[in-house]
Amino acid sequence: MGPTIDDYKLQFCGMFSFTPKQREQLAKRPFYKPYQANVTTVNVINQQYYPAFRPVIINTSKASGHLELVSVNPVPFANCEFVNYKRHRLAIASPNFCLQNISVTFYDERFGIGIYSFEIKCLNPATNQSTLFFDELTALAFFARDFNNSIQIGSETMTMLQFIEKKLLQLDDKGNTIKITDTPGDPHFSGPKMKTWIAIDLPGMTGDVYKQALYELGTCGEFGKALNGSVFSSSKAYFEEKTAEQLSVFSNWTALCLWDSFSMIGDDYKGNGFEVWNDTYFKVYKYNLYQKFYLFKINSDLSTNGRLGVTRRELLNFITKYDQEVISYNFLPNLLFQHMKKALASKAESDALLAKIESRNTLLQEHSAVFLNWFLGIIAFLSLVSIVGDASDLYDKLYGVDHPDVKIVASNTWMTLFGLVAAIGILLFIYWLKRYLQRQHK
Repeated sequence: MGPTIDDYKLQFCGMFSFTPKQREQLAKRPFYKPYQANVTTVNVINQQYYPAFRPVIINTSKASGHLELVSVNPVPFANCEFVNYKRHRLAIASPNFCLQNISVTFYDERFGIGIYSFEIKCLNPATNQSTLFFDELTALAFFARDFNNSIQIGSETMTMLQFIEKKLLQLDDKGNTIKITDTPGDPHFSGPKMKTWIAIDLPGMTGDVYKQALYELGTCGEFGKALNGSVFSSSKAYFEEKTAEQLSVFSNWTALCLWDSFSMIGDDYKGNGFEVWNDTYFKVYKYNLYQKFYLFKINSDLSTNGRLGVTRRELLNFITKYDQEVISYNFLPNLLFQHMKKALASKAESDALLAKIESRNTLLQEHSAVFLNWFLGIIAFLSLVSIVGDASDLYDKLYGVDHPDVKIVASNTWMTLFGLVAAIGILLFIYWLKRYLQRQHK
């Protein structure tokens, strides 16, 4: 079961595409209200963060820019359970939990991608406390993040995918909703599972036990089994590679961002500090996910369909606005930001996309050069035909028959012959050029 966790935040998030009208509809739903930071938070953010990044945290952007909606009810879904629940692949009774702190974040509507998030919280009925054993928490995270697993809310049973679409992204009372898949059966934008954010308070962790616990938290594994617990344990080389990237600036916490998760373990981390992670740094994490999701979607469209799904101007505007390296006057937010960005491989995604676009531009330039050269060749050929025609007319004048009717017939014959040759030549060229371009695109 592992040690007892004193306090925790277990949050899930994923991506969706939207239109400006859908954004407007969801903002009018009575379920949501715009997030409004308190005065203290606003003052702290204004002092610590660059102006371009402040709206991401305190929700003060222009009408078409960043918009964060939060549920009006702090705990909108209580008494929830999972169907066919399993803890590390063993069937057991589902814990009872609440779904709370629901948020839908629309970034710049020009790019049409947003991030939804929600928190799962279990309460111990006997103590009314949020304490859990380590393995209980990681099992809960592992099961809940799968879109295909089912949840029961009151008398309703639905998959996590249906819960997100029908409850979090419902546009009206007629059943219209924002879809998080293109079409039924297509891969999810977020992959087969949601991303997890887990911050826990777990005093007394030291040395290798601390390092393993952080890795197990991020991979939703069992306590103490990161290296030698089962066939699903990590290889030592991979474990050392990933845990070497953990971030620990102060002695009372350590954090690690992996491909699908962000984890933080605090040592007796009470009071304000724990909330800063969830109210501020969680938004920094979602911002990084947003950038990653957008680049991935555009890159995937280009690889799959062979064409860029957005204009180059839009892509340039996105990279200019969202591809940031620093976000704060302070070192810690910048360290966390860069740690997340590196783990999500956002730069590699951006570099790959720009390299593909550059290759396509080079190919288009080559094709344009071919077209231009052949176009100039056609003009030169037709000019030659005209010159020959003029020469034949001159020949007729100098040496031809003086009878006007004979001269006209001879000249017309010459012109007809050259016109026919020119037409055949042009048709053969067009056929060849078509076949050539077809071969180039294979």
